[in-house]
Amino acid sequence: MNKYLLKTGSVLLSSLLFMSCTDQPSQPEFDYKPEINVIGLLILNNNQKNIRIERTFSIKEKITDDRYISDALVFVHCGEQKVPFVHLFDGNYADENNDLELRAGAYYQLEVLLNDGRQVFAETQMPARPSILDPIKEQMVGAFTTLQVNWQGAPFAYRYAVSIEGLSNSFEIMDFSEDTEQTMFAFLFAGPGTYRLKVSSLDINFYDYSRERSNRYPIQHMDGALGVFGAMAYETVVFQAE
Repeated sequence: MNKYLLKTGSVLLSSLLFMSCTDQPSQPEFDYKPEINVIGLLILNNNQKNIRIERTFSIKEKITDDRYISDALVFVHCGEQKVPFVHLFDGNYADENNDLELRAGAYYQLEVLLNDGRQVFAETQMPARPSILDPIKEQMVGAFTTLQVNWQGAPFAYRYAVSIEGLSNSFEIMDFSEDTEQTMFAFLFAGPGTYRLKVSSLDINFYDYSRERSNRYPIQHMDGALGVFGAMAYETVVFQAE
């Protein structure tokens, strides 16, 4: 009996080894179904509005222009106002007549109707602009040291994004904050030059979308699609370091 089991096991083991050594291993077939990806952002500064709609694609698929969706019906609601967004190019939709007024504290609802019957809905609240207190315009700060940034809080802001861009070099950093102050430790690596500080107030939608990572499950605030419909407002200051 033991000999029979040993022989049977040897045959099975040989079969498995043979299968593992074949030049063309079998690959599972995935029935990939494209989803809708919507990127919509309302920016209080200069009444900026843009919505892009496209379909997702698999990693084996060649990227082509047909991924853009140009025949959707797109509307943004605010109170009693219902503003159509028209397709311009490459899946980008815009408020052609600039009818939608962006106001701090106002709620905006996105409605997308696709020609296959699918629908997309999302809502955001516009935050107010922050006001940068420190550093002030053209202020001289120390290079190669930490930088303390302070600003006046903005109503309706869920979080803040603080970024510094070198205008005379390639330095660039960005961080998020719950408070109205942030110590930028990475400025230790910033040399003498001209820099632009940008403090942005974010709604919860854009904040969660901005901090997505490949190893983190995305937090969605949209029904019927992937992506984001968010809002932000910002203020910038240019300063010097020596």
